[in-house]
Amino acid sequence: MTCRLLKCLCKSISPVNKTTYRPDIHGLRAVAILAVLVNHAFPKLLHGGFCGVDVFFVISGYLISLILLRELQTGTFRFTDFYARRVRRLFPALLVMLSLCLLAGYLMLLPNEFRQLGRNTAASTLFIQNIILSKQTGYFGTNADFIPLLHLWSLAVEEQFYIVLPLLLLLLWKYKLPIAWVLLTLAAASLLWSFSTNQASSARNFYFTHIRTWELLAGALLARGHLSGVLKTSPRSGLWLAMSGTILLALSFTLLGEHHIFPGWRAIFPVLGTILLVAAGSENSISRRLYSAPPLIWIGLISYPLYLFHWPILSFARIVKGPELSSRLTLAALALSLFLASATYYFVERKWRHARSPWTTRLLVTAFAITGLVGFAASTGRISPKSNIPALSNVIKAIDESTWNFTIRGVRHRHDHFEVGGDGSCTLFVGDSFCGQYLPRLAKILGGETGSSRGGILLFRAAAPPIPGIVNSQGIQLGTKLTERTIELLEEQPRIDRIVVAACWPFYFEPAQKYAINGGALHGESGRLAALLRLKAFLQNLVARGKKVYLLLDPPWDFRLAPERFLKRSFSGVEPTTPPLLSYEEFLDREKNPVRPIREALETLCRESGVEMIDPSNDLVVDGFCVVADENGPIRSDMSHLRASYVRNKVLYLDRLLLP
Repeated sequence: MTCRLLKCLCKSISPVNKTTYRPDIHGLRAVAILAVLVNHAFPKLLHGGFCGVDVFFVISGYLISLILLRELQTGTFRFTDFYARRVRRLFPALLVMLSLCLLAGYLMLLPNEFRQLGRNTAASTLFIQNIILSKQTGYFGTNADFIPLLHLWSLAVEEQFYIVLPLLLLLLWKYKLPIAWVLLTLAAASLLWSFSTNQASSARNFYFTHIRTWELLAGALLARGHLSGVLKTSPRSGLWLAMSGTILLALSFTLLGEHHIFPGWRAIFPVLGTILLVAAGSENSISRRLYSAPPLIWIGLISYPLYLFHWPILSFARIVKGPELSSRLTLAALALSLFLASATYYFVERKWRHARSPWTTRLLVTAFAITGLVGFAASTGRISPKSNIPALSNVIKAIDESTWNFTIRGVRHRHDHFEVGGDGSCTLFVGDSFCGQYLPRLAKILGGETGSSRGGILLFRAAAPPIPGIVNSQGIQLGTKLTERTIELLEEQPRIDRIVVAACWPFYFEPAQKYAINGGALHGESGRLAALLRLKAFLQNLVARGKKVYLLLDPPWDFRLAPERFLKRSFSGVEPTTPPLLSYEEFLDREKNPVRPIREALETLCRESGVEMIDPSNDLVVDGFCVVADENGPIRSDMSHLRASYVRNKVLYLDRLLLP
């Protein structure tokens, strides 16, 4: 009885007619959304669950193309009808989710976070969220978990694709051009473009429509094949196809991971698996018994609102409770996602989707536009969150200084580095973002206030250790590029007489960061020794060139030192609180990533290389405890970097490296 009711319900909302109803496709949607949910909630359990989005792309391309091609065959295609259906399909649940996110953001977020949420909301209503995110963060970036609308990149990709597809199919049909061959050519071009995704650009290319177009076109080609009668399967051949497709999806979900370049050629596996399952039809035993099971059909029915809600709920939970959620809280977040998805489907999505009033589409578009305007107002600060109160102003200012202002007076941007001061003798700073944070002090000391002709050059790359041969988790040789550029600058500018090499040294030896050298992980004994030897050789090379070389250690950094520790977050608001104390000994010997062994090794290395070591802890540790604030509030903009105003006015340990 339950199965019969579900089947009737599915038929009533299926985009295809009764004779081609595919309950197994709802089940396939369920598999895709469950893979995504597990990956987002418990990433260690299903490393490649994010491939569920690729499954959705193929299914979407198949079903939408099936509708368009049928309407072209019968002469009933209208652009207005097509986009009205898209509005009624997408907007109701999306409006509910965006509205709830803005409300949650008003209660839980800080002003800078709320501005970002507003920016992403406005971008989502214009379906350009993928473009905004490509400039903001990688899908697997360290701050991705704290972007509540990160997941809407996929919706933007689909809608950008569906701006073009109806017009393309109409022109091909009107001029009697070979639809299948044209679609195949375009898919091949997109696939080849995807293959060209390299290590340096993979984070950005993850979001781009032209990189993903072949996945949607694969579904469109499948629809064309089914309608033309070219693709026909018997229950026996369908069984083999379904079995092969299931195996490919299982391998994709379990073997792929964030350390792989994606999409690239690896996306072939989940896409091909989906193609095989859809091509298998619904009459084989796997499609009929597994993918058409009533529980999977039900999850497939609510898969769209479930996709919309699950990520923001997890993201807000991580913002409030921290990145490592307990299993109990994670399960509660998933349960809430399921509840909201079910309620939205039954009480919002179905009612609006099948409404026949001519005003339905207009009302939805108007509401969508208003939501986008509210998001824009939030992004510009015209709407402020609840946390924008005087008691939190110093903390908010500190967090807002997390990005350096490279347009400050006296700083000259030279393609890949920054110059400040006069054209006399010069100090070169080279390293990662811990090096880059010192630019405000360079600007103050060398930017004209001292009357000195001495200059400064700052060359830094975020997350790039100044150690030749080190590669990150994606195999990018950031360290080699940084050190090679250092040598080039020395040859280009002989006036450089002092070199300061600065980095967050212990960070690169953490197991979680997955940096390696010569194939060995830096957190292992052999990798650590190899990296230190390469650093020693680099420093000795600088000394041999007649330069005075300094190695600058990292200031104390820890999550307990972050400005957010001055805040008490809850799901109802943000309040000020007293941050915990962190002793210097705790910082050196913390459990997950002890700092002391690396510092001792660097001290020995400097002594043997003729390099002077500078330890900021001499200024940033008082009475055995790490300094966390001064009269202006927190001295850091995040858990590790010093805030720009503090660097400019209080970091005195750099001065003797800059003055004559």
